[in-house]
Amino acid sequence: MKKIDPVLLKIREKITDIKVAIFQPEATNEFSLPPNVVYIKDTDEEGNIWFYTSSNSQNQGIEEKKLYASLNFIKKGYSSKIEISGPAEVVENNYTLEGSTGENEHMILLKLKIMNASFTDHPSHNDSNIVKKIRNVYHYLFTNNVQHGEFHMNLAKSQY
Repeated sequence: MKKIDPVLLKIREKITDIKVAIFQPEATNEFSLPPNVVYIKDTDEEGNIWFYTSSNSQNQGIEEKKLYASLNFIKKGYSSKIEISGPAEVVENNYTLEGSTGENEHMILLKLKIMNASFTDHPSHNDSNIVKKIRNVYHYLFTNNVQHGEFHMNLAKSQY
């Protein structure tokens, strides 16, 4: 059985809790997608995040296109903030959603590979700074598990 990175597990857990992100794609010469709020469909053990985003009609037929993008997870009243970036690819390009105005909205399914992640968690303010630091060092050294605080992950850039 393949062992899953504990940092990736923590990221997946937080994404599952928050579920909503701001999608910010980099524009490419091939096609462009608008930045918008997206709902996360799924995450997997390989470090991919699956989500639908809106597209305009000129992007129909863009199967297997790739771009670099970021997802920013912030929830009002929630102590965690996650920023993720990596290569994304179009998985499905023919999903239509009926909008609130009665017009159909063209949606595409994207899969984003986590290449860079920044996570900030602000625990309750009851603990002193020294107690927080000791707790974090203990968890890092002895449990290989991130509890609170910050971590940054930069995976090797793959070709996309």
